[in-house]
Amino acid sequence: MRRTTRAAIAVCTALGAALAGGCAGSTPGGAATSTETMEPITITVSDLANEHHSTAVGLRTWADEVTARTGGKVRFEYFWSGSLAPGNEALDALGGGLAQLGGVIPDYFDQELPTAQWFTGLLGVLSPASPHGFLQGSLAADEFFKQPAVEAEFAEHNLKVVSAAVTEPYSLLCTKPSETLAQTTGLRARTAGATRNAELAALGLTAVNLPPDDVYDGMQRGVIDCTVAAKSLMSTYGLWEVAPYFTPVGITPALRVNAMNLDVWNALPPDVQKVMMDAVPTYIAGIVRAELDAYAKLFGPDGPAAKVHLQNPAELGEHVRRAQAERLTGLAAHAPATIADPADEVRRFRESAAAWLAVVLDDMGVPEPRLDTPEAIRASFVEGAAFDLDRWVELVRAKRGGS
Repeated sequence: MRRTTRAAIAVCTALGAALAGGCAGSTPGGAATSTETMEPITITVSDLANEHHSTAVGLRTWADEVTARTGGKVRFEYFWSGSLAPGNEALDALGGGLAQLGGVIPDYFDQELPTAQWFTGLLGVLSPASPHGFLQGSLAADEFFKQPAVEAEFAEHNLKVVSAAVTEPYSLLCTKPSETLAQTTGLRARTAGATRNAELAALGLTAVNLPPDDVYDGMQRGVIDCTVAAKSLMSTYGLWEVAPYFTPVGITPALRVNAMNLDVWNALPPDVQKVMMDAVPTYIAGIVRAELDAYAKLFGPDGPAAKVHLQNPAELGEHVRRAQAERLTGLAAHAPATIADPADEVRRFRESAAAWLAVVLDDMGVPEPRLDTPEAIRASFVEGAAFDLDRWVELVRAKRGGS
């Protein structure tokens, strides 16, 4: 459903005038047809993450490339930490024009974005290794979200999908020992969205919904005992200080979609749109670089996580994988009507993820590290920083046909 607000009118007035001599989304005779003929614009970005989070780093890296490749014609102004709109209001904020670009977390919108939310259930098939799972999952997700059915779902909210990315498989961080099912049963764990609830239940955990900014205090005050999150979130919010028990159990990662106000997108010249799409591998690489560097610092000999209790994930990981397999088995039967052939969609995602994993394994010759002991896991976190992301971007662009 399309929304019209005073904010949207303001966006049309400012950006539409700069791009097309009218409201964004209209096609007047004087519309700019190229970067050369357009007037400079500034796109407002609203995001749930704080400015230091890896997704913010990736978004700025992508935006810097767009600015450079448009000769400074397209610039960006950032509002972090949900300062313009919280994450669960992103659809209205972006579609209505309060901001023109920002992150949408499908887990927050299972009713409004049923196709996107269904897709999140597929992410349990990804490699648990870093950066392997990051890279294969993000590219496969980006392909899925550029399909007509998914784009139509976002268009109903006046949005255009620009890029998609996944987090690493989530880990468990707790205030008390949490290495076995006996230890985790009865604990309360923060999660974001229902996709992982079955996995938490398999660990005997009770799911509690809390925004990221409330997790530290929630742990400190005993509202929750654990959080499910990527290591970057744990680092950004200093969670090690209150929760030193860390277990990388491979819980299904989260999905993030960067979406642009559709009126603003339609008013952009085609060559600017292409620049934005071609820069998607740079966005993914920016996230992963921030994550890998953070891991190396966190888990190095002098890092703050050096004193964290890195617990063996073998027992809990087995319960998580069993829950993921059960979900995948029933996923096709519970697909929304927008997906014409759910079984084929599952097959195609598996094939896409495998093909993008092969870029890392075969084209780059980087095997998946061992993850069977705490020592091996710690070593993989430290050694991952040496991964050649510039080479990866080159390979991906060649395969995707971008420039």
